[in-house]
Amino acid sequence: MDRLSYLESSHEESSQSITEATVPLLRQIESLQHSLVASREKSDRTERNMVEKLKFLESEVSRKRECEEKQSVEFSNCLKENRELKNRLETVLKEKLTVETQLESERMNIRRYIFIYSCVLQSSL
Repeated sequence: MDRLSYLESSHEESSQSITEATVPLLRQIESLQHSLVASREKSDRTERNMVEKLKFLESEVSRKRECEEKQSVEFSNCLKENRELKNRLETVLKEKLTVETQLESERMNIRRYIFIYSCVLQSSL
């Protein structure tokens, strides 16, 4: 029986020392689990923030592209109108030159008629 008592006593001591040895390990595991949960929550918050930023930036890119397309169409329209106005100006300047030439011709005719009339008047006197 001594042997049995010795074994029981030895078993109790072993159990107690295992329990004493596992308590710090269990605390460390619990601490690591809390750290892991906190890290995951922080990572999730960061990911949500990044997703929100990405959505905002994608929206901005889309808006800027639409604006750029509108401005491109406006610019093309302005270029077309500019070409049309240049052509119109060229036509008007040609017409002006033609009218000025005709005006000068008519002035010359009037001077000639005045000269002729004055000559006729003087010859009749």
